[in-house]
Amino acid sequence: SDLKYNQFHTNFEGYKITNDKLFSLLVKSYSTIELNLKIKTRCGTNFIIFSLFTTDKYFHSNRKGYYGKKSSIIKARKYCKQLIHEKLNNQTLDYLFSNLYTNYYQLKLTHFTKSFLPVANFYIIKIKKFK
Repeated sequence: SDLKYNQFHTNFEGYKITNDKLFSLLVKSYSTIELNLKIKTRCGTNFIIFSLFTTDKYFHSNRKGYYGKKSSIIKARKYCKQLIHEKLNNQTLDYLFSNLYTNYYQLKLTHFTKSFLPVANFYIIKIKKFK
């Protein structure tokens, strides 16, 4: 661990969202879509990123919730994996962790899926370092 430019840097082994936050996302009447992908940094460190997003009801809908169709979920999952991989693969560790927890991924995913799947939340729930 060391301090550089008023930022604390440490040897990173992993990250996991708390169970309270995770269980608050899992609401009945909505689809929960999980995905994971492998990212390799410039320094050769490999990470597995686990993420989760949920559906939301349409704005003018009277229905309580929304379950996504399987084809829509597969399409959204594929786009999300591609988005994260293009943005974070073969980058530095500083870039990886400064861009991992931004609102960027949720905004891009919501914009892409607005015509076929209403997306409510997008979270990185776990990061695991592997050799």
